[in-house]
Amino acid sequence: FLDWDMYFLSLMAGPAPAAASDPHAFDLALSTLTEVTQTRSAYGHVMNKRAARGSSSSDTNSRSEPYVGSMVVDRIYQDAQGTERAPTVQWVATLLFPTLLRWNQWVWETRRYNVGKVGKRKNGGDSGSGGGSGSGSGGGGWISPPGGLVVLGEDDHLPCEGSTIGLNSSRLHCATQGGAILESGMDNSPMYYNSFADPSNKKGVAASYDAKAGRLQLYDCQMSALFVSESKALQRLAVATGNAAVVPMLKQQSDAMALLINSVLWDESTGIYRQVDASDANRG
Repeated sequence: FLDWDMYFLSLMAGPAPAAASDPHAFDLALSTLTEVTQTRSAYGHVMNKRAARGSSSSDTNSRSEPYVGSMVVDRIYQDAQGTERAPTVQWVATLLFPTLLRWNQWVWETRRYNVGKVGKRKNGGDSGSGGGSGSGSGGGGWISPPGGLVVLGEDDHLPCEGSTIGLNSSRLHCATQGGAILESGMDNSPMYYNSFADPSNKKGVAASYDAKAGRLQLYDCQMSALFVSESKALQRLAVATGNAAVVPMLKQQSDAMALLINSVLWDESTGIYRQVDASDANRG
């Protein structure tokens, strides 16, 4: 199964009206939530895909998918309050919280790129990796943007897609540019394959790929914003499940990421958030 597909299935079945009118829908939602979350990798992330034994594919220990698990659990939890479903959802939220927190911290630890890099603005002055004032003018306002935003990636963690299940020797190298793009959940999006204008190619050229790190060199609007949304959902779940001690850390991280999003990815000239080149080419 694919992880965010299963989370969205839970989101359709878990809250009212489906859960209120059909207990089987509610049971299916919680069973799916538990299955997809608890079959996480040993590295800390919920995987892009889990495969059955004997499948021609394999688990993707090498990559994740869009981070939506905590938001879905929080939505179902909030919807259940004051109903007979509340005790069951409380148990599930408490069970899943450590895995959801670890997934969130895996993103913070492994998917931020150019961490610590100081940015240089076009109008003069430097900005640290915290993102400066936060008013922002997006990629168009930087000669070289600061680091610390989320990018897509793939790691050399076996077994990965293409490995034979149970036999890691079938594929010894996992990380590829195409595999990193699959982490977006938008497999063939021109955002990644036609990212920048190029006089020699009317369709544009793809974002650069850091083969050593296994990272697509493109600060990603979706994944950076989802990290913030997940962090905020986790703050609510932390209080609900008796884990309030982690709230200050989660708030500090989500605030720092939100500041960078508004400072680096917001483009004043177009009025939208845009992907920004994370390579040394600084193509905007």
